[in-house]
Amino acid sequence: MVNGASLHKRLREHLQNVLDEPAKTLDQRLLEDCEVLLPPEIGNDRSVLHGLVVQISQLLPNLQQDPTPLAKLLTRLVEPFSFSEILALDPPVDFVAGLDVAAQPYHTLFLSLLRKASRTSKDAATLAGMPSVVQALVTLWLSTSDMAIADDAANLLVDLLRIDREPSDMAVHGVGDDADHTSRGQGLVWRRAFGDKDIYSLLFSIPSLKNKSGSLGKKEKSIAQARLMAILPRIGLLDWNYLLRSHHEDVEREFGLQAGKEGLLDYVARYMVDYKNDVLIHMNLLQFFADLLSMIRELPSLA
Repeated sequence: MVNGASLHKRLREHLQNVLDEPAKTLDQRLLEDCEVLLPPEIGNDRSVLHGLVVQISQLLPNLQQDPTPLAKLLTRLVEPFSFSEILALDPPVDFVAGLDVAAQPYHTLFLSLLRKASRTSKDAATLAGMPSVVQALVTLWLSTSDMAIADDAANLLVDLLRIDREPSDMAVHGVGDDADHTSRGQGLVWRRAFGDKDIYSLLFSIPSLKNKSGSLGKKEKSIAQARLMAILPRIGLLDWNYLLRSHHEDVEREFGLQAGKEGLLDYVARYMVDYKNDVLIHMNLLQFFADLLSMIRELPSLA
């Protein structure tokens, strides 16, 4: 059995060597051993964990090779950390860079860091106060070519909205569920996703075939459309009215909606899809309507 103390020492020395010489080849066998064996040995010793996390965080930006092995190890090491502990790291975590669509080796790591914010309504509210991060998360979800990452991002968004619902007796913004009196959110994630014009507009512009800006082609936009159709029924179960109402009239008008009268659900159901020229997206649209009907049956006030 590998001794934890010696493994920890070998890892620290190896990381320092690579930090001093960024082109030095990573010892993948050592990193794999550390990923499996080191966390049980360290346990929740925050001083040891913090030292390793900081050292790896300092190394990653200067690394001149595939960072995947280090990113996987770091994902494992930060499992015991809370979202507030992640935010307190020095140097600060650059979530926007880690969620950039081109930063593929880092996506799993950064989504796992953000998932910590879905554990409590307080942490979800903190994340809602980071608009550039939420914008990067939405962009990654709709734009990545990695289906597993897209699913992970979608699940994270739904979990953040779920934990952030206001109690039903306080839901002045429409975020609440009379059947769930345990929710103690503030609705800040909802207001960030729908009330922030820059983020709300992404839900229209990224999957829009009429929008020629950006790097996505027709195929990629069709995939983004399918992802948006898949998530709306899940959000509707949390708050149906938020999907129906108008949030930014100028954005909605730009994409063919009746300003002030139609919302995101109308856009997706009536305006977004060119089903005449795309059999697959037509099938996705039919599935979307089926999911909506199933969702409505589960809503006590609409059944």
